[in-house]
Formats: sequence, structure tokens, C-alpha cells
Amino acid sequence: MPPFKHALVLTSLENLALTMIRTLSGKGLKVTIAGAGPGRMLRLSRHCSAYAQVAKNGAEFSEAREPALEATARLARARGIDLVVPVDVPGGIFASSLRPRLSDLPFFPFTGAETLRLLDNKWAFYGFLQKHGLPAPRTWLLENAGQAGGLALPLVLKPLSEAGGTGVEVVRDAAARDARLAGTASHLRFPTLAQEYIEGEDVSLSFLADRGRLLAWSVHMRRPDGAIDYIDDERVIEIGRKIAAGSGYTGMANVDMRYDGPARGRVLVLECNPRFWGTYKYTLGLGIDYLERGFEVMAGRAPAPYAGAPTALVPGLVAAVRRLARGAAIPLASRPYLRQKLGDPVPEIYYGARILFGIKNEGP
Repeated sequence: MPPFKHALVLTSLENLALTMIRTLSGKGLKVTIAGAGPGRMLRLSRHCSAYAQVAKNGAEFSEAREPALEATARLARARGIDLVVPVDVPGGIFASSLRPRLSDLPFFPFTGAETLRLLDNKWAFYGFLQKHGLPAPRTWLLENAGQAGGLALPLVLKPLSEAGGTGVEVVRDAAARDARLAGTASHLRFPTLAQEYIEGEDVSLSFLADRGRLLAWSVHMRRPDGAIDYIDDERVIEIGRKIAAGSGYTGMANVDMRYDGPARGRVLVLECNPRFWGTYKYTLGLGIDYLERGFEVMAGRAPAPYAGAPTALVPGLVAAVRRLARGAAIPLASRPYLRQKLGDPVPEIYYGARILFGIKNEGP
């Protein structure tokens, strides 16, 4: 068990934070959240001891304004916090400014604000990949719509810094390209990124690193039925090692890549998410305990890296529930994930209703 009792989670992304507070609670920790936005989904979780909104949104969270820092420091003292956990990029940038105010408290390993911004900004990250000789699709920074006219189609258009695939779109003809660059897409504003489209399959690497050294990792692909297929591909892992070493990275990160063609002859890097990742919940049954590894780093024990990537097939929630209904056995790798979901159902019901009825998760 970890040597902590009460964690303060810093987040602007509810879905990511929900998995983390459930995981921390499963280790016996009480959880308080300092968040950006109203945090309605998080407030509904039985694992949330308290929620304090300290910023309107992720952008304001990243600004780490004095009132937000002071309010969060007071919250930590009042709640008896003994561990601070930044979950996402705005949370990590905020934590960089918060740390001097809570210098006596341990922070779960995370990298500094400058590196977070470098890796999170897709154009800056593309420059990083070029500098370190790492493979990536050709990428262009568009300052206006006219600059896209000479680029071969299809193209991938994406904002410089968004999470969860927000604003990313493949355009296959000039009409679609021009429509998307006309300013009608809420998340696609200039400057924006245009990237060569690679025909192939997506593959992702997730890892925990300490000062540029990988300590734990997993490689996954998503099947058409929603199942997560965990595989072992040393090419993918080696790219992650070079990214971590080149940036001196500490903390959790996810790197999106793509196999080139059906033969998977090359692996190309698409973008980096220097934070906890959305599929973290699927890793809970893989024999890799990222949090425990992080606690070891915090204790100065420098744990040895895992020997290799775990392999397993983890079905999604719907498929797993159908298996249960048929009386079929649930794969071992799926059970911790299902316990989290089914043991804390109210946020899931709220999220489903929000999607079904178009409820906006905004406002005070």
C-alpha cells in the first residue's frame, strides 16, 4: 500500500481524472479534486471526497493565476493533503507553479511546464521529432487557408493543442478541406496543423519515465469492436525511449503513432500526450502498476524497468457486460476495469445521459 492517505488531484479533464480517483481510492487513499470547470461528473463519483473549482477551463488553469494558486494551497492545508497528483497538461503546468507553495508535500512524478508545453504543442513536437531524427508524417503549420491549397490530399487537419482527438479530421477532397478551414469548426482556428495522411493502423505507446528513462510501458491498438489489443512491438517502445531521453521526461505520457500500410513496415509518430491517458483504465489488469512505480520513484528507490510490454485483449464495457449476461467468463485483464466502472455507476449514467440528450457540461 502507498504511504499516503489523502491525495489532491489537479485536473481539467473529467474522464481522465475519474479513472485516477477510482484507482487512488482503490489503494486506500481519500481523494480531493481541484479542477477547472464545474466537475459535475467527478462530483457524482463515490470516490470524490470533495471538489473545488479553481479555474473556469483548462486554458485558465494553465495560466496558474495567483487566486487559483492560493485557493488550492489553502485547500490542501485544510484537507490534510499528503500527496498531489497532476492528471493532465493544464494540471501539470498548474502544479509547476503550485509546488513552491506546497514544498513540504510530495508530488506524483511529472515533468516541468516548459517540457509539457513543448510536447503538447503539436507543431513544437514535430520540430522535436525532426531534431531527434524520429519518423513522422510530413507536417505543415497553416497560418491561413490559402497555404493548404498546394498540399496533396488527403490531409489530416488538427488544432495545435487539444486532447482526446478534439478537432482532428481527415479531409479527402478540396471542398471538405476548404469547408473545415473556413472558420466554422469550433476547435479548428489558425494557426492550425496539416499533416500528411498515412494509410494504416493506429498504435499507441503509454509509459512512465523517470528523468528520461522508461520504467513501465504498454503498447495497444483499438479493434473495430472497441476491444483494446495490447501487443509487444520493440520498434514502438524504442521510439518512446528516444522521446523520453530527448526531453528528459519524468512522469506519465502517451504517444500516438501509426503503422504505415497493412504490412506495418514503418512506425510513424503522430503526437504526444504528456499526461495520464484515456485508456489507462484498461491497463489495470495487465500486471503493470504505474502508480506503485511512481511511488517508488518518489521514494528514491529507482525501480528497474519492466522486462517487456504485456500482451492481452481487453474487451470494452458493452462487450464485457454482454459476456456476463451470457454467463461467459470475463478475461482476467478486464476484471479490475469492470470493477471500477460497475462499482461507481452514477458518473457513467450521467455521462451516457449527457451524450444521449446533448447536455452541455459547462457553466458555473
